[in-house]
Amino acid sequence: MRIGSQNATPISITGTSKNVLKICKGDKVYTSDLTTGGGNTGFWYEYQDPTIDFNNNLKSETVTTSHQYDKAGTYGLIMVGAAGSGYYACQTIQVVDNPKPLFTAKSCSNRQVTIEIPQDASKNPYDTFIINWGDGTSETLTKDKLPYTKTYTYTASTPNTVNIIVSGGYTGSACTNTSDPLSVNINTPATFTPAITQLELANDKKAVTIQFVGSTAFNQNIYQKEVNGMYQATGLGSGNGGATSLTVNQLDPAKQYCFQVRTEVPAGCGNSGISPEVCTIPLTVSASSQKNGY
Repeated sequence: MRIGSQNATPISITGTSKNVLKICKGDKVYTSDLTTGGGNTGFWYEYQDPTIDFNNNLKSETVTTSHQYDKAGTYGLIMVGAAGSGYYACQTIQVVDNPKPLFTAKSCSNRQVTIEIPQDASKNPYDTFIINWGDGTSETLTKDKLPYTKTYTYTASTPNTVNIIVSGGYTGSACTNTSDPLSVNINTPATFTPAITQLELANDKKAVTIQFVGSTAFNQNIYQKEVNGMYQATGLGSGNGGATSLTVNQLDPAKQYCFQVRTEVPAGCGNSGISPEVCTIPLTVSASSQKNGY
């Protein structure tokens, strides 16, 4: 039996093949009988029983010499024919999914980009991955490296916008797929430490308005804690690197609070910037050593 696609070099099978032919879901396989003097040739394309009994006609075979596999799985492709005592050939077909590889890329400062390829059996089922960084450079990694995170630095001559592409493929198979290009701006300004420039309590001491500045490249988020407590995110923040004013509500007038602003740098882009803390101090109304109060 000969098996192949219309574009690939066909392979010849005699008896039972010990190799597995791995193809993409949606691919069509073409077959032909190479037996000298053979006749009454038929094929089973999606045989999935654990044993093969040629003495029992489990289902009618087809004389069609092509078949499209539309569902992932492992199948037996069996050819039978009549010449003398009869003959057969068997080939295991593994039909695999070929989705576009899943990844994210985030721009850091200093012309750096951090890429993350998650370990996801449905989105990234491939044995190997090729990262095309968009500057003529590429690298290859295997699935045992997933989840994979890397920060890549571009040269000064690289255009400020690059298109990153990730391709996936299976070992010993022509089944591959390529992601859509992900456009990333690498001309990201450098980060700097954010700062709280003003803290003002409401008259009822149940809210505080915080004015702060931070990096124009990343989000700034406000954290608060009670004195001697642990800092917690308030859920308030801004992506605007200029002067920003936000109000934290639902404070207890009888308690003292401290606040920080943090620059949320993506994973792999370095450490997040943290402003010096500013705390409320009872019974005062002046700012001193970065502390405002009431």
